[in-house]
Amino acid sequence: MAREKMNPNGILALTLPGSLTYISPELRDLNGCILDTLKKVYRHVRVIPGDVNLYLASDFGSLEKISPNEISQRFEERRIQASLMTRNYIEYRLNERWLKWFWQSMEGRKIRTNSDFLPLGVFFNLSYWNSLFSPYLTGIFKWYEKSSLTLSIAKIFSSPSSLQPFL
Repeated sequence: MAREKMNPNGILALTLPGSLTYISPELRDLNGCILDTLKKVYRHVRVIPGDVNLYLASDFGSLEKISPNEISQRFEERRIQASLMTRNYIEYRLNERWLKWFWQSMEGRKIRTNSDFLPLGVFFNLSYWNSLFSPYLTGIFKWYEKSSLTLSIAKIFSSPSSLQPFL
């Protein structure tokens, strides 16, 4: 839906929780699901890792080639005054070591995509926040993910009578 609303050279930008020190399995699943979904829809996806990961997605080809200097120049040309987006901060966020670390942290995960009828992004988001604030329930989320997530969602949407309590 977002892709249809974008200009031909437009860039979709979104953020997800991240970390530059440790990516838990829940955080890896959440980021991986959204990353896989973006890659399925857009030709070019760029991740800028941090405590908040910034995802850029586009069908425009130069997305991966944008350098810290180019971003800084664009800020200056357009006279954008952003006190936090200094040249040094942009160089820090776009440093190659963070990207390498991010990709290494993403290794070994299952490829899963989010969709309207299988909203895995919502499930992984709930699982991630649960792991932060109610870690004793993590086992329930893992069990549900392995055993019945797909079956439960399929059952809900395949049987109109199962939606009656929600209508």
